Amino acid sequence: MAILPLAVAAMAGGCNCGKTPPPTPITLVATNDLDFDIFVPDESGQGGLTVGHQSGTDFAPVPEKPACPCLECDQACNFEICQCAPTPMAHRIRPGQSFTRTFDGNQHPASRASCGAGDLGPVCFLAGEPIETDNYDLQLCFATDVTGSSAGTDDFPATFDSGSLTCLTKTFAYPGQTTWTIAPTPPPPCGAGNACPSGQLCQHGVCSANCLANNVPSIGSSWDVTVNIVDDEGFFTRQAGTSPVRYTGTGQVGASSFSQGALFLPLARAEGAGEVVGSISVQLPSTITSVPFIASETVSLMVISQNNDPASPAGIVIRDASGNLILAAELDTGTRVLTDTDTAPVTVNGNGTAFACTQSDVCGRSLDTTVLFGGGNAQVEVEDGKSGPVTIGTTTYDATAVANFAGPASAPAEVCAPTTAFGYAILARRNL
Repeated sequence: MAILPLAVAAMAGGCNCGKTPPPTPITLVATNDLDFDIFVPDESGQGGLTVGHQSGTDFAPVPEKPACPCLECDQACNFEICQCAPTPMAHRIRPGQSFTRTFDGNQHPASRASCGAGDLGPVCFLAGEPIETDNYDLQLCFATDVTGSSAGTDDFPATFDSGSLTCLTKTFAYPGQTTWTIAPTPPPPCGAGNACPSGQLCQHGVCSANCLANNVPSIGSSWDVTVNIVDDEGFFTRQAGTSPVRYTGTGQVGASSFSQGALFLPLARAEGAGEVVGSISVQLPSTITSVPFIASETVSLMVISQNNDPASPAGIVIRDASGNLILAAELDTGTRVLTDTDTAPVTVNGNGTAFACTQSDVCGRSLDTTVLFGGGNAQVEVEDGKSGPVTIGTTTYDATAVANFAGPASAPAEVCAPTTAFGYAILARRNL
């Protein structure tokens, strides 16, 4: 007689006897405790976070609900109206920030859609069923750099190269823990003299075998050194026996202009009963905001003008009437076209310190190295994309490292060019 009320009470309490409990949503959090950005694959909104089971080096993910409804089995046969073409995306997690998403506690096993008449359709995913109570592993996969990251946006189209992802896992109890947080382990700091273990590079003050995100600008329209002779009506003299070809000329400055790194310099020189004229255009890095000249002042020039080959070198040296350096700049493919005699009193040395790298499946690893500028007892070490002052006597020069990188010789030039580059700009501060 006492059993019946207990049974009725159990039914009234909603006994789940023999049934799988309903799923428990889990909050997944990837936190960046590092001093630099990390990038996670995010074409489906997963943010590099995956729930599954780790066994040795193998990771078996729990199949989640697909981001595109067309991959669900009840939609997979609607070929005319249902298309899935996710764009590969990357999401940037900045230092001290996090990415959060929800795992709904369901698994969606993969199947094949039956699209009628016995036709075996595409792979699809079944309706969700709750996962079992167990310990699960949360995996975070991230890259320390990815093509397109230099634009600075948080979300951008990007394809992650195989091998560029670092993956780590952490174990959690389900459904006991409802918030799962995972973070990359900070790399060790660089030792004395930026020393790192073999195979690692000191970047941002830490040692890493992977290439970390960096602010090194790519050679392009706003970050470049190009030199061209626009007009030559007897003004320039071609120096015999020089390779690449050097052109020289001395004359008076006309109405020069400088805007967004582009210098246009018209020149003229009295000769015989008339005058000869010429002009040059020079593209300098966008961080250089002014190249001043006095109208009609006399300057001498040495020009290495680019030709139709984009890999051809460029060089320019401009001095005032007393021989003082006003501007020296070059960009080449790793073999310097200007000498220290050309740039005197400033010396230039590309054998600085490796400080950054960029990794590509096709092109391999490209290594960026600082440029050393000096003169007298003064020396400054400058990273690509930055400038430093060099003071010699009473004159201060702003020295900009435009590029100093080298990739592996095996990189296919038709895809990866330029595989090496060296360039800089030295500009005197003139009190005109």
